[in-house]
Amino acid sequence: MANLHELVTLAESDPDNWDARLQLAQAYKELGMNDEALNALRGNPLTPMTMSQSRLIKELRAELDPEGKANMSEPVHPVSGMVMVKAPIADDEEVVATETATATETAGEWEAQHAAVIADSSPIAPVSSVGVAGNEGGGAEDQHEDRSIMLAGDIDANAIKPHEKESDASQKASALTVAVLVHVAIALLLGLVVMSMPPPNPPQIVATAYTPETDEQIEEVKIQKKSKATAASAASKPTFAISSMASSPIAIPEFDESQNVDVTLGMTSNQVGTGMSFTQGEGETSMVNFFGIRSSGSRIVFVIEAARFMLTDRKGGIPAFTKVKDEIAQMMAGMNRQTAFNIVIFEGKKIATFQDELVAATPSNVRQAIEWFDPINKKFEKIGIRDGFTSKPVQSGIEPIPVNDLIHYIKAMQRALEMDVNTMFVLTSGWIHHHKPMEKREYEKWMRKKGWGKKEEEEWVGALAKAKTWLGKENATRVKKGVPQRVIRDWHEVVAEILPNVRRKPGPSYEMEEVEDQVKNSVSLYYRSKGKPRPKINMVWFIGSDEEPSTTVQNHFQNITKRNRGKQRVLVGMEGLKNVTGGP
Repeated sequence: MANLHELVTLAESDPDNWDARLQLAQAYKELGMNDEALNALRGNPLTPMTMSQSRLIKELRAELDPEGKANMSEPVHPVSGMVMVKAPIADDEEVVATETATATETAGEWEAQHAAVIADSSPIAPVSSVGVAGNEGGGAEDQHEDRSIMLAGDIDANAIKPHEKESDASQKASALTVAVLVHVAIALLLGLVVMSMPPPNPPQIVATAYTPETDEQIEEVKIQKKSKATAASAASKPTFAISSMASSPIAIPEFDESQNVDVTLGMTSNQVGTGMSFTQGEGETSMVNFFGIRSSGSRIVFVIEAARFMLTDRKGGIPAFTKVKDEIAQMMAGMNRQTAFNIVIFEGKKIATFQDELVAATPSNVRQAIEWFDPINKKFEKIGIRDGFTSKPVQSGIEPIPVNDLIHYIKAMQRALEMDVNTMFVLTSGWIHHHKPMEKREYEKWMRKKGWGKKEEEEWVGALAKAKTWLGKENATRVKKGVPQRVIRDWHEVVAEILPNVRRKPGPSYEMEEVEDQVKNSVSLYYRSKGKPRPKINMVWFIGSDEEPSTTVQNHFQNITKRNRGKQRVLVGMEGLKNVTGGP
């Protein structure tokens, strides 16, 4: 094992390296420095770790603190004891700011206080030649786009437990007592009112005898069988009909396989939709089960991520996205004909819509929507939004994010809000890096502040080259074996796998709070200012089978949905896609 000084240096230079932190904690333990060992094991919820590392951390904590007195919920720098606060990070960045702790290291042990910054971001360039799907035909313009948070940890065993809530049993008992007394008082008052009312008079029956002066004459009535109306006569009656829209201006791309969803009758099962009512003035609202979230609306838009982040091995690859398309096809086919709908897909800065505005959910329109959506992510060589899939430009003027900086689900959601909807369903792989442009000098100053110089840049460039070579060989082997090629979120995923000691490149980004404000201001402009009710925004977060959902990201999605009368749900892997629409 390396000496203590080397372990301290390694942990300071790369706080994301859990192997180094575990070795440092073990060294502290052997020296009897249990508090320092516990500090080395404190980590942020967003810091990536493997399951084996998570188990080792749990075992060490049990040995160092058997009574569980130490507070492990607040991340502390593994060396200096300085509190680490991690900002919400995504595709191209992780930034950890530090605040000075109250404890000061002894002069004999440390020379000075240490500050740690974990930078977690990088530009990646889509390289299709090695099997990474890029933004062909107009993808991201800058180098810090398409980054996402790396989720870590063991979902069940190693999540940091919150402080126990103080008992409020006495308050609840007092509230219950007051409620009982109020109900008793109301019952007594009602009893007095009933007793004071005079009893009603008994009903009187008056009968009059009648003697007919003449005998009744019986009238003969002939009964004739009424014949059914013929097809011609039935057709002559006025009826209410819904006609489909005119020929679509959207060019439908070619597709290879026939659809499994029959939209001839407008529905595929009695579990989807609220029933088919085609009479005038009825059936405008449809109930949709969106991957476990049930919500209704008469003007519905589906916002679906089509980026490579939805196709990773952990999520189930291309077959999982095919399942997503089949489920959405069933949802659309189950809607009432008078329900208006649309589809918005997004990949980085690119978005595309089935139609510019909402259209009626007639069988013809639903069939066209399914055919339009089917080619997306059908083949490895054509991942993402391809040529021919377009959208009207997103309107500008909403703060705090300029329209040219909008990316990922926030850009697609803002485009959907422009369509005067009352229900929105969003499916996304999660938060990614939202690059924030800077002037050259400002950017260079920002990078120096993060400790990124020429040496770090050269090391990162070399790591990228090795990662591209490795992935190319990996996918070539998969092709020979006849298995789906590997789709990656970004190059950080491969670099961290084959070169875990290489530091990740940082990059400036918009914060989650700014994205939440963008949604709030969009709703205010398009709905509140016009006296319209807020639309219901529902979000489903699709993660891999062995990923742990970040509490920070989950809170971000809950902030958006709760403020807009919606719901939020986490969908885990290919297994989570089974029977999510047609089930109870």
